Amino acid sequence: MGVILIGLLFIGAGIFCFLGAKNQWGFFVRDRKYRRMARLFGENGTRVFYMGLGIFVSVMGLISIFGGINLV
Repeated sequence: MGVILIGLLFIGAGIFCFLGAKNQWGFFVRDRKYRRMARLFGENGTRVFYMGLGIFVSVMGLISIFGGINLV
């Protein structure tokens, strides 16, 4: 049960990260760390990075649920 819960949390966090970057939610793009990356990589580069990060975290959650890795 714990592995499934952790996997679902990872999937939720990944989806949140992906959608926050894709839709440019105000609280997401005004974050200090997001702004710092935007200065380095540009706005589009930062959005692509965070969307990729969201996909990666979601995939890690899926793999965890199906027993490929243990995130606990």
